[in-house]
Parts: sequence; C-alpha cells; structure tokens
Amino acid sequence: MENKDYESQRREKNILKDKKTLSLDFSAKEESEKSLEKFPVCKSCRYFYDAASSWGECHRNAPSPLLYSPEDKEILKTLVLWPSVNEDEWCGEWRAI
Repeated sequence: MENKDYESQRREKNILKDKKTLSLDFSAKEESEKSLEKFPVCKSCRYFYDAASSWGECHRNAPSPLLYSPEDKEILKTLVLWPSVNEDEWCGEWRAI
C-alpha cells in the first residue's frame, strides 16, 4: 500500500514539474515574440521603400546599374536596381524613421 502512495506522489510531482516547465516554455515564447516586434526590421527603417506588399526596396546605398541590350537593338540601355528586401528582414545599417 505504501508503495502505491509513493508511486502516486512521484507521478504527481512529475506532472506538476511538467506543467511548470510547459508554462515557462510558453512564457519564453511570448517574450521572444514580443522582442521580435521591437527588433529593428526593414519595415521600420528610414531606408525602406514599400512596394504595397511585404517586399520593398532598400535605399541605404546607391542603386546598382544594370546594362542590357534589347533583343532587337544593338544599343545598350541602363537600368538601376535597388536591393529588393522583405519587410521582416534586417541588417546592420538600420535607422529609425
């Protein structure tokens, strides 16, 4: 009889311990999600230009030129491209708006 009581108590302790650990895991997840909201990402950067979606252009540096020749012509044309970035990306050059 005593052996059953001991086993029951041990199981209850393990269940309580698991519940406490589970609770801590959820708290840690909530905290990490909150910190991600505060993390400096592209959408909150002064150099980010939104393209009406979750993608935009980074105007931190000068655009990269691209020389191309249309198929039917022999002249070169110039096109400038800004880096395309997702609003949730980040870099070391972030500046507040």
